[in-house]
Amino acid sequence: MHDFQTSPPPATVELECPKCGTVALNRDFCSCGEYLGWELVLADDDAPAPAPAPAPAYRPPEPAEARPATLLTLRDPARVDDPSAAVAVSVVPGIEVAVLATLRNQGEIVDTYDLRVDGLPEAWWTVTTPTVFLNPWGTSGDYQQDVLVRLHPPRTPASEARAWPLMVVARSRTRGVDVAWVPATLTVQPFQNTVMHVAPERRRGRRHASFDVAVTNQGNSPMEVVFGATDTEASCPIAVFPERALVPVGATGTAIVRVGVARPIVVGRAADHQVDITHRVSGVESEPVPRRVLFRQKPWLPIWLPATLLTLATVAVVVALLRRDAEVPKLKGSTVPEALVVLEKHDLLLGRTTYATAPKGAALNTIIAQHPAGGDGMEKGERVNITLAAPAKTGAVPPVNGMTLAQAADALTAAKFGYDPQPSSAGNDWVVIRQDPTPGSKRALGTKVTLAVEDPTPAAATPVATGGAGAAAAGGATAA
Repeated sequence: MHDFQTSPPPATVELECPKCGTVALNRDFCSCGEYLGWELVLADDDAPAPAPAPAPAYRPPEPAEARPATLLTLRDPARVDDPSAAVAVSVVPGIEVAVLATLRNQGEIVDTYDLRVDGLPEAWWTVTTPTVFLNPWGTSGDYQQDVLVRLHPPRTPASEARAWPLMVVARSRTRGVDVAWVPATLTVQPFQNTVMHVAPERRRGRRHASFDVAVTNQGNSPMEVVFGATDTEASCPIAVFPERALVPVGATGTAIVRVGVARPIVVGRAADHQVDITHRVSGVESEPVPRRVLFRQKPWLPIWLPATLLTLATVAVVVALLRRDAEVPKLKGSTVPEALVVLEKHDLLLGRTTYATAPKGAALNTIIAQHPAGGDGMEKGERVNITLAAPAKTGAVPPVNGMTLAQAADALTAAKFGYDPQPSSAGNDWVVIRQDPTPGSKRALGTKVTLAVEDPTPAAATPVATGGAGAAAAGGATAA
């Protein structure tokens, strides 16, 4: 009869988890859930009991290859079965294009991610689910999610036609940093949008007329604009300069359309010519939208001229027969333009103009006097002389300090200034000790200068009274 013989208790065995690299001590499963593959050893019936195996020396696990905690990939929805295709999409401004972003949480903790697009204006992109909540990879629950990133540049000149490099970025809320990013390219296709202005819409002339044309490029790429113009009746020669212009984005190209006449109109009525002005973008097949303007050709001599001349001659004869003296209007207080209007209504002319210092209360450059005076009678066509208010002339105040009042008065009078002595009862021999305004000050001619004067004669000494009784007593004592 054979007895089963069991091996002695094994020594402590350290096993490395092939999944997470953690060293497990005498355990069947790692903390991450990975089975470590322990095996039961049974002794042979006839074989002697093996000696216990020596405990293996501890060997630190080799570091596992670093794996990104977050994986972000991009795909073109039109080529979803071709993940290796480079993410490069194109779009016409005003239309939308999308890329498919796949976000996977390969870390060991639950995390929340915010998705954004860098490299494009914020109004150009939209993320269908900008915030994603993911469980760790390999656990129950969603650890991966697909998000649609829509790219929609506006149909404006700011959407420049070129390749725009961009970056789809995932930011971890738990870590507070960007944890994954994938580059892509958005190619904005060119589009054409122009606005034409023509001024003026109507113009008159006897030989020719010119119209200014301005075309603004509201597209997203430079374009060559071709200007054109046609006469609806094909009777007028038309020249356009320049015929072509290269217009940058947001700029305006200009041209001049010159419409001539086939033959002049000597006498007769005016003739209207309608001209259609157009523009188109070079290399683009499109139906131009014309802008119609009107050129009115005037005759050299209108048809009503003979009758008008006869009427004017008749009126001139009647006026000459009814001519009489006119009353001179009052012009005081009026300006020259106002006086001209009033004189013209009275069939009078403006004569000689002089200037005088403006009196108090009179506005400058207004009439303060006239000749003949208002209300007088004079023949029509005669001239009325006026005097305008002018600003007062100024001069420098002369220095008079130290002079007598008479000398100061002569100096101020010669400089066309007045004077005011203080006190007013001062004599001509009194000396000026102060003046106001100060010497050299600019003042209007005729301004009074205040003079502080004093009497140069010294004041007489006042006798000092002495006591009579004391003096008499002193004399009596001396005599005694």
